[in-house]
Amino acid sequence: MKDSSRYLSTESLKLGLMANTSQYDVKFVNGENPYIFRVDSQDVFVYIKNLSPAQLSNKNPDIWRIQLPVKEDFDQIKNSDSLFILLGYDAENDVYTSWNPYWCKQRLNVGKSVSLYSRYSLQQRVHSTGEIEIMSLNNESDVVCIPAKSLYLYIKNIKTYFPTESLYVAKGSRINKRTVNDPQALFELFVSFDDSSKFEAYMRSIGMSERAIKDYVRNLCTFHAYGYFDKYRDIFLQCSSIDEYEEAIKVFRSQPDILAIDEKNHGYLRAALRHYVNYMKVMLSAIDDEPSIYNQPQKEEKKPYKLDSFGKLVELDPALIEQLLPFVIGEDYPDYDEMIAIAIRHYPQEIDDNMAYSDWISLLKGVHWKKKRVSRKSNPSIIRPSVVVEPDPVETAERDLAYKDRILLSGKVLKDFVFNVLMFFYMKDQLSSILPFFKVLPSGNVQVEKEGCFKLTGLFIMKDFGDIKQRNNTGHGARWFETPFIIGGKDFYLSTQWYDNGNYALMYSDFKKMIMACYGSYYHFDYNDDYAFQLLEKYQASPIIDYQKTIFEELSNLSTVKIMGKRAPHKAILLLAIMDLVETGEINSTRIELTPSLEESFKKEWDLLVGMSLLFNCRIATPFWHMQNEPFYSLFSNNGESLNSVPKAYPLHRLRTDVYAVLSTGLFDLMKQPLIRGQIRELLINTYL
Repeated sequence: MKDSSRYLSTESLKLGLMANTSQYDVKFVNGENPYIFRVDSQDVFVYIKNLSPAQLSNKNPDIWRIQLPVKEDFDQIKNSDSLFILLGYDAENDVYTSWNPYWCKQRLNVGKSVSLYSRYSLQQRVHSTGEIEIMSLNNESDVVCIPAKSLYLYIKNIKTYFPTESLYVAKGSRINKRTVNDPQALFELFVSFDDSSKFEAYMRSIGMSERAIKDYVRNLCTFHAYGYFDKYRDIFLQCSSIDEYEEAIKVFRSQPDILAIDEKNHGYLRAALRHYVNYMKVMLSAIDDEPSIYNQPQKEEKKPYKLDSFGKLVELDPALIEQLLPFVIGEDYPDYDEMIAIAIRHYPQEIDDNMAYSDWISLLKGVHWKKKRVSRKSNPSIIRPSVVVEPDPVETAERDLAYKDRILLSGKVLKDFVFNVLMFFYMKDQLSSILPFFKVLPSGNVQVEKEGCFKLTGLFIMKDFGDIKQRNNTGHGARWFETPFIIGGKDFYLSTQWYDNGNYALMYSDFKKMIMACYGSYYHFDYNDDYAFQLLEKYQASPIIDYQKTIFEELSNLSTVKIMGKRAPHKAILLLAIMDLVETGEINSTRIELTPSLEESFKKEWDLLVGMSLLFNCRIATPFWHMQNEPFYSLFSNNGESLNSVPKAYPLHRLRTDVYAVLSTGLFDLMKQPLIRGQIRELLINTYL
């Protein structure tokens, strides 16, 4: 048990509090416990006490607490709109504890002594790990334990742990018949987003990709954390059923601050809310039925397949390879679509849920297909195909930098093939390479034209989903695909009216010219022997050599900090930004300077892949300096001296003018190769973002 001599005086607690929070955006203002701090230009009340053993009747030494007295100052705090943060301090372990600020504020001056509890084992563990940890106690309250060095981060991001008062009140609530028709109960359910796993399970059940699921959940969590739904709660409290939330969301999105944020995030909020409301409809409709599949605990079963950390296959089963062999041997253009269909049937559903089309293609192309030689003793008329391991091409072939073709997409139905091609490039760059040629006509139809090259009238139409459904049900067949391309926060629906010959508004020949003009000569189109349409990509057929494998391992193990279990994305974003400038040719050597272009590219990648974050700030100076801890990156002053031994990071203005970085030749060579550059990008996004 902690000795009483370790309890700090009020003045010492104050000095420690100031030392652990003082930053440019968190400042001590005045007060004598409670104190007033200014956090991001907002006044926040902070009250702090020493933690001590609770000494309850059960004599449990693990239960610690602080006790709130009655104070006149608390009445002022309770009646104010300012946030109230309550802290306990354990001097022996140098950690703070904190509780829900809305709940604590409600309990001010309600009794002579109000107790807030913690656990000594938690305080010891956080001292050991150095990471913020949250624990749910038996009384359904949560306690957060914070290392002293992380107190600033906690105060800055407290809404991550306790987003809004509504979320706290809703915690532990159950869906019942009252929820369906009661506006207040319905809203509390709507904002009770502390567990996203059920929503994620619902989206997987309707075929959403893992990338889309991640983006939708991130956007919803961010809006919850910032309290935007609570800010406009009156809009939702007018709804007495979940069906009415569809109109409420339109009003919510029309608010200027919400609209600006949603457009910055490429319209993901709109799509996320649409799926979230549909998910709630499913949940509410099952109240009187058997428990929903989304409420069932997911059993962890040991899988016999070799998977990576993202649940993706790393190799195909030998039995499946044997089954697929006839599709490859003697075929110049294997039917990968059919092979993928067979592979999907071979594995459990959860395997395919984690596999993208490109993942299947990579696995199939990674197999060394070869017929077994016929033994002289066997019947020469019978050829039994099997798989043998071929020698590593690194050991048997010289490096070949010739360009070869690989099939990205294929299909026999033209309209579906066009849709898949556009969706491929939409996932690649949100069709940003095509947008300069967009022209939205008064009718909502989109004309895409480059004079003397291609012209496609009616490629998309900009309408809402209800209008598309109505148009598709007129009896003339579906004229529009019902999956939207969200561009600039607007829904665009692709036409189904495509022709391979004749003279029509949407000709396949113009479509091919558009793709090749906008995305370069690396992509081109062809037909296979079965007259299926194909999109092919040129790539450098260089064998994987040892230094590439080494660099990929280094990129997979960047030294990054963790906050709430999430790895800092700064280094990954900087590498992506550097690759963007390598691709454009602006960076053409291993020397990297902190130019305006690099800063702009860094911010663009951050906005696209991180967006609004309560945990991390968009600061390029941090990774530009600390990347020198990685083996492929060095930092030098302009006079050529290494900065590796400099203990304190340079400020941003000095990094811009006095410093340059140098990449290893191996990494820079890989970044120059389009195919490998794409592999590096995928690795960084999957690992850190």
